[in-house]
Amino acid sequence: MLFRYDDDYKEFTEEELKQHNFIDNSIMELINIVNPSPENIEYDDYIVEKVRITLIDIFSKDLQLCTEKAFYP
Repeated sequence: MLFRYDDDYKEFTEEELKQHNFIDNSIMELINIVNPSPENIEYDDYIVEKVRITLIDIFSKDLQLCTEKAFYP
């Protein structure tokens, strides 16, 4: 998993991993909710990462509601 900050070799806590899973699963749910086709879109790391990075930018930079690490530890 790629991170935009320096987390090389970091071991994540169970809580951090739950937050990662929650966000990534929520992104996939949203993608399927707004999907204009009848097909179900399967999980795709690349697509999820693109949306996650955009959400991180919105919450941390545009809205300044939290840090990048607070959103996606």
